[in-house]
Parts: sequence; structure tokens; C-alpha cells
Amino acid sequence: MDLPSGMLLACSLCLLPGLSDAFNIDTKRPKIIAGSKDAYFGYTVQQHDIGGKKWLVVGAPYETNGQQKTGDVYKCPVTSDTHSNCTKLNLGTASQSVRAAGSLFQLSV
Repeated sequence: MDLPSGMLLACSLCLLPGLSDAFNIDTKRPKIIAGSKDAYFGYTVQQHDIGGKKWLVVGAPYETNGQQKTGDVYKCPVTSDTHSNCTKLNLGTASQSVRAAGSLFQLSV
């Protein structure tokens, strides 16, 4: 199988030192945010700047609310502390009642 010459050139350039580098924001003082491994805490992480204050929004897709795995999202302040306390946004707990065929059903939204 022949690789197109452009793809071969791009792959070759990526291997040269200085042209592609991986990085971490702060390798000397990493930010450690603990969460549930069972909930897959940290599966997604998004940085936000709201009103001049920096936040991390952290996803936990298998977070359990009661008996159901609804997932949830945490809001974590970015501070100079190495450990941080996050606030659970409780997005998986809103429920809505629906009447259908004379029965009452609960739907999680």
C-alpha cells in the first residue's frame, strides 16, 4: 500500500525534534482533582473563564444518582492550591412527571 507523498512528509516532520511537542500546563505543580473511578470522573475536562474567574468543568458519565447511572458534571475552581474541591451540578436529578394512559411515569431529564 503506497502512502501519498504529502502524508509521508507530514509524518516525517512530526518526528523531528522541536516541530511537535506535547505539553502539560504546569509540570512542577500539577493540579490534582480526585473523583470516583467508578463514575469515570475526569472522562471529559473543559476549561472556562467566567467573569475573570477560571474553572474546570469535569464530566463523570457514570455518576449514580440513587439507583440510576445518569452521569453528572462538576465545576472546579482553578486556584493555586494543588488539591481542589469541586461542586456537583446535579444535572441528572431533575425529573418530570408524565401522565400516559392513566399511569404516572417518572422520567429523568
